[in-house]
Amino acid sequence: NHFGLCGGSYYRSEAVLDAFDPKHVKRIDYKNMQKLEGDKTMSSDFAMLVAFYARGWKVYPWEETSQYWVDPRKPDEKERKSERPSAAFEHAHKEQYHVPV
Repeated sequence: NHFGLCGGSYYRSEAVLDAFDPKHVKRIDYKNMQKLEGDKTMSSDFAMLVAFYARGWKVYPWEETSQYWVDPRKPDEKERKSERPSAAFEHAHKEQYHVPV
């Protein structure tokens, strides 16, 4: 249900050059994936994840990162994999986006 790669990501150069080499990307059937998975396949986050996995690269969140959730998890909700209150970095704080610079 949850995927994401772009904002604040770190990538190994070797993995990027390999996964996004046009000869490898051409082999990925995004058109058929869109039929099965819908419009999320057109998201760069999804497309990048597929390209990495298609070449056998492991993709996972860094243990010291967490996703900031606007709506806190309810006590009866299952723990979110991306929610780590003790993490050094927390992504998606947008409380100040409306403030003029």
